[in-house]
Amino acid sequence: MGPGELLIIAVLGLVILGPERLPVAIRTVMGWITSAKKLANGISAEMSHELKVQELHQNLKKAEQQGLENLSPELKESVDQLKEAAASVTRQYDETKSELTDEIGQLQQAVKVDEPAEQAPLVSSAPTKPSTQAANAQATNVSQQTNVNQSSAHNENN
Repeated sequence: MGPGELLIIAVLGLVILGPERLPVAIRTVMGWITSAKKLANGISAEMSHELKVQELHQNLKKAEQQGLENLSPELKESVDQLKEAAASVTRQYDETKSELTDEIGQLQQAVKVDEPAEQAPLVSSAPTKPSTQAANAQATNVSQQTNVNQSSAHNENN
């Protein structure tokens, strides 16, 4: 679109919509254009990523067929990238597992008070959100205090 065409569109918009509604209409249209651009960029990035994954997959198949020996530099690079990605995922998994194991241990230490045999523990060994863990620990403490108070009252009555 040239400057002449934009001028004609602006004049028509001003005549049809009027000076009050024209700015709102322009903002609305610009919002649509921005959304369309973001969508197009997202699709383009996703397609690029998928094509790269497809290329890595094909290179890995070629490398497997060649026995991972005497590989071309392109195939070696692809194999190295896949190894790095696998190491990264494994490292993140191990870190998360270690953090969760530590949190579970801390919770078990916090809850390690003699509980009556018939009372089920309120804290499960499954990982939960920190806010849920704190609430469970607090509920356990309240429950234990209630049990102590009930047994004290029972002893006083006897």
